[in-house]
Amino acid sequence: MFPLKLQFFKDIASHFRGFLEIMQTDKPMEHYKDEVLVDTIFTLMKIIVKPGLLEKSDTSFKLVKIDLSNFENLLPCELFKLATATKVLLKSEMANQKKRQFLKDCQTVIVALL
Repeated sequence: MFPLKLQFFKDIASHFRGFLEIMQTDKPMEHYKDEVLVDTIFTLMKIIVKPGLLEKSDTSFKLVKIDLSNFENLLPCELFKLATATKVLLKSEMANQKKRQFLKDCQTVIVALL
């Protein structure tokens, strides 16, 4: 289970890499902040939020108004759009109950980040 969790967090951290690379500079970056942050939020939401809801959220204001505490707005755990490496590890010899709990934990982490 540890390699799977480690891979998941590695994948999530990679979504923040672009934001950090742009924002960690001595140059004035204030005018880029909103765009880069919204891109990061959108990327994380694509993992757990229903695609139809994301398509309707064509502005940053609508995007941040998506209620992540409402489970009707979220994909079922089995349909999460996880990175390929995480999916491969998840398909290993793990009991279905543990897989489901791992996916729920992933959902909790992403919602907490957003």
